[in-house]
Amino acid sequence: MLKRVILRCEDLTLSQDGLVSLLEGAKTAHLQQLAQAGTAGLLRPQTWRQAFDRAQIHRGLVGLKEDDLEAQVGRWYAAAAGISAEPDEMIWCCDFITQQDGRVADPTTSALTTKEAQILLQALDEQLGSDVRHWEVGDGFRHLLMVKEAAFSGKSPRLESSDTLAGEDWRRRLPRNAAGEAIMALIEQASGILENHSVNRVRLDLNENPANCIWLWGGASAQAKGSFSSAAGGEGTIFSSDFLLRGLSRSYGLGCQPVPQNLDEAGFQQLAHAALQTLEKQPFLYIHVQVRTADPVERLCAMERLDQHLLKPLSQAVSRGNGRMAVVVDSRDAGRIPFVAIGDGLAHKPVADLSVEKLQENALSFADAAELFAWLGKAEK
Repeated sequence: MLKRVILRCEDLTLSQDGLVSLLEGAKTAHLQQLAQAGTAGLLRPQTWRQAFDRAQIHRGLVGLKEDDLEAQVGRWYAAAAGISAEPDEMIWCCDFITQQDGRVADPTTSALTTKEAQILLQALDEQLGSDVRHWEVGDGFRHLLMVKEAAFSGKSPRLESSDTLAGEDWRRRLPRNAAGEAIMALIEQASGILENHSVNRVRLDLNENPANCIWLWGGASAQAKGSFSSAAGGEGTIFSSDFLLRGLSRSYGLGCQPVPQNLDEAGFQQLAHAALQTLEKQPFLYIHVQVRTADPVERLCAMERLDQHLLKPLSQAVSRGNGRMAVVVDSRDAGRIPFVAIGDGLAHKPVADLSVEKLQENALSFADAAELFAWLGKAEK
């Protein structure tokens, strides 16, 4: 059986001047070798915005299509939080964001703890909750709104994740219909409560971004769990500590193992060991690593450790057997994500430079992450 490994490295550092991308600044000798021995290209998600819908990228890279009902993200949030929705209840993702003068300054309220969020959600429930509306605690900035109100039910409007809101007026991202008006009204009411809450006053005193607004998206109705085997052709495991991916794995019956919080040498070695053991038993691994630090040296060191202590042993294992591997690493260039792929039967399209500019010269590109997943399973010489 063909084995597939996808290594996804997300750069979650907020934009700032002079911050180079992980691929351009780090010394990734092993990834460079793979780029010359295999194939390289670009993901080009169809967006004009400055940031990607990360949920959409994750969904595609595990082989799920956007129109798959089970791929509605509200169900992932509920699964991750262990929440069961009633048959007539809608599940909405409720993310805490930071707004300033109506524009989103921080789409994920950086460093918001679950304990802080729980206190804020309690305030929302006390003042805005009812028999048909209540909040549930998730993790960090990600939480759930459970509603039975007509305006929030039925087919939910297509709203992207909070990741895509940076620098924008959130009101302009709402649909101009009854659902959009209901969502706007609730967000504005919530903002009035959050703006002067003691949790946010303390965060401001500590020079931290306040969680002074919520963003609702990913609305989903209750439904039975799906099957990854039927969706993507086999069993698999996700390695991630991310709330969203924990919910995805539970929704599809995938295995899920945490990623060490400390991205030092020992952390990557531990992750590589666990991934290699799992690869012996299962045909698909999705390994998700996040770089969050804004320290210009530490972020590049983390990428170099990933290259040497995680990517190298994984790619060597894939090369010894009947397998294929894709490495997908964020650039800081809106609209494009570089990838490198190796494995039996893949076309050989090497590149010597992994910069976005050079990769544009390579004909291999995919508009959707699900296309990359499919290609990794079917491509032939």
